[in-house]
Amino acid sequence: MSQHILNIPIEALAVASCDPEALVRLSLANRQLHSTISLQYVASRCVQEVLRQGSEIVRHCTSFESIALALAIDKLCKRPSRNYFFFAYGGGGTSILQETRHLLVEAASLALKHKHVHLHIDSHVGNRCPSGIAASTSLHRSHSIVRAFLDKGIEENRLSFKAWGKKVSMAWSEPEDEAAARSELYFVVQGMHFPPRPKYYELVPEADRPAIAHPSERLTVNTNSERVGRSQDNAVFADHPIQRRMSRQNYVVGVIDSLLETARQAKSMAHRCCRCQRRLAPYK
Repeated sequence: MSQHILNIPIEALAVASCDPEALVRLSLANRQLHSTISLQYVASRCVQEVLRQGSEIVRHCTSFESIALALAIDKLCKRPSRNYFFFAYGGGGTSILQETRHLLVEAASLALKHKHVHLHIDSHVGNRCPSGIAASTSLHRSHSIVRAFLDKGIEENRLSFKAWGKKVSMAWSEPEDEAAARSELYFVVQGMHFPPRPKYYELVPEADRPAIAHPSERLTVNTNSERVGRSQDNAVFADHPIQRRMSRQNYVVGVIDSLLETARQAKSMAHRCCRCQRRLAPYK
């Protein structure tokens, strides 16, 4: 029986199955199978077959583990919510909505299984968010996801994030709706992002892009320039009561500024309407 198995072209078997986990288990059966299946060109043939079937996510994979991980991520991201954590739209919500919490559980499970995987979070707000709170809201959204991953047992050095504020939502062509209040999760393996990062990140000028941050860093938000930066001390990842109080104060100030700006615009529009009515009065 084993003799017949050894006579099967392993390359053909790999292409026929395209199941990296099954092929790895098969390679443990005996030394000859292991030496054949471990060849990189066998993994490359698997990649070509999966690409032929329409799964672009494996294009840059070079090993059976990376193929297995990419296919698992592809399956996870085919849900309607994709690789998004959604938050309440309108009001600066920072709690993950229940409908996308499954991503947290399954992503943590994948990360615990594949120890070399790094998790990166990009957080956004809608383009209608008041400028005074856009950066701080996206920062707090990143914090809430990072805390959740830490609670799931993911190490700090395997987590990173960027608080984009509304820099991306001002540039992308997506409609302004509830989907704008989100954070996007990416699995990073050997510099490759799964799923691939969308091109709308390239619409933000290099100088305006936030720096990558890590859980161990203390960050501050400049509400005037809407930039997130590192403070002088790299405290552990925990909000100090004073920091939280200042954050709330910045939020309130931002909302008040936004309301005042809306009132000024409404007053200006009312003046214009009055002038138009006076001009049209003789023709009535």
